Amino acid sequence: MYRTYLVLFTITFISIINLKNASCKSLEKQIDSLNSYAYSISSSNHAKAFVIVDSVLSLSVNIGYTKGEADALRIKGLSLFYGIQYSQALLLFIKSQEKYKQIGDTIGLCNANNLIATVYSYQGFHEKALEKHRENLAIRRIINDQEGISMSLNNIAVTLRSLGKLHESLNYYRFSLEIIAKSDDIRSYGRVLNNIGNLFLELHQPDSAFLYFQKSLT
Repeated sequence: MYRTYLVLFTITFISIINLKNASCKSLEKQIDSLNSYAYSISSSNHAKAFVIVDSVLSLSVNIGYTKGEADALRIKGLSLFYGIQYSQALLLFIKSQEKYKQIGDTIGLCNANNLIATVYSYQGFHEKALEKHRENLAIRRIINDQEGISMSLNNIAVTLRSLGKLHESLNYYRFSLEIIAKSDDIRSYGRVLNNIGNLFLELHQPDSAFLYFQKSLT
């Protein structure tokens, strides 16, 4: 199966490279499209996604397209993550993080940091995960990304909860909720309300939990 995918996408890339009138920009668009496709199937068909981005990574390096390289490293790591190869995935996420830093891509950097934090959490290194989420929060505050700030606050809350710091976690959930309340993101608002409800259950406060569960349904 791997060989079939490799042959297919090697032929594709050779065809792209051999286009006489192809510009660097057109190649970059092709790379972006293939990365997007690989990302879309990374959870459902991680083996195929791996082969695609492996070829994309080589092409990106060959033409000096650092963003394409960073995206391919991140998605290649995702395909390994979904294949339950966490240590190998972590190495690729760290490499993608370095590439995003190199080109000043804050969105890509935050995405890579989130994935690094996710692996750390899966491995039980919650303090390391917390450090990455705090790093993202700082970046998103600098660029005034309100949606991203809310997401980072929620991620910090989740990680603090894993560390058993329930009251501190509750504060961060509430900070996140305050920001989401100013937007029209109903799904995220409901999710955080539900998270707070579950946290109150852990704090043995069922009445408060019920109140937040009820709010999440309205």
